[in-house]
Amino acid sequence: MSILGRALLRLARSQATGTLRVNPRGKHRVQGRVSLNAGRVVNVWVPDANRLGRFLPAASGEGPRSSEGGPIGGRWLAEGRVSRPELSHALRCQMRRRMSTLIAWPRVALRFEAAEVGSANVEPWDTADLLLAALRKVVRPSPRTVQWLRKGYWRLSPEAERELGGAALYPEERAMLVALRTGAWGRDLLGLAGESPRAQCALLVWRTLGWVGPARRGDYALLLRKQREIRQRASQYRLLDLPAGASPRQARAALRRLVRSVHPDRFEPALQEPCAKVLRALVAAEASLRGG
Repeated sequence: MSILGRALLRLARSQATGTLRVNPRGKHRVQGRVSLNAGRVVNVWVPDANRLGRFLPAASGEGPRSSEGGPIGGRWLAEGRVSRPELSHALRCQMRRRMSTLIAWPRVALRFEAAEVGSANVEPWDTADLLLAALRKVVRPSPRTVQWLRKGYWRLSPEAERELGGAALYPEERAMLVALRTGAWGRDLLGLAGESPRAQCALLVWRTLGWVGPARRGDYALLLRKQREIRQRASQYRLLDLPAGASPRQARAALRRLVRSVHPDRFEPALQEPCAKVLRALVAAEASLRGG
């Protein structure tokens, strides 16, 4: 699931055009393929029963197999049996169902072939949006997995900001997305979404695709100690954990080391103001020792 999903996201970021062939491990014949145009999905094929006629009842009399030559569904469209919006909707339903099948394969081998791809009588589908739609049908977090998600401190990756920005999200997912930009505990994220199964599924899917990762946390003990030293009006050397008479170069190195542990971005929003005060005090101490 994660291998195929991350491979498709990499192809989308590079705006690749071609076909990604998906082979179950241990098999010698190609079992599935995903066609992309400039990083967006235009067709998904799997040898299954989800032929186009299944999603177009009005045109099923023609027979789905004979009408899928050339541009997909082109004959039905040319004969006026279906409208373009109906065909577009049917193709998206088919792609979502087939992508769910591919995603559910436990072990796969992938091969990408760069080449021009044909038309599918449908606007290319955003790859991230298609993956989300497919994974929602497949992923069902276990109670143990939910507990693991609740205990973690998660943050959104820079790539996810761009890819999830144009995706169709549920209200629960959008609520979590806002909190994930600065980092949040899993229990707080799921609480924002009302502890719904949909939110649990979304958080696991985002983690699987690499959109969400463990946020680097700050040193709480160090933060408390520095707050205490500021209240006690400690010397600049003590604030920077330096011996008396340390050089400006040592002060600069000490400041960088401490900032990595007490920077506001490493703490939850409720602690960002105290962190900022500590950070300002450390910067002022270093500037004083440097003679600035």
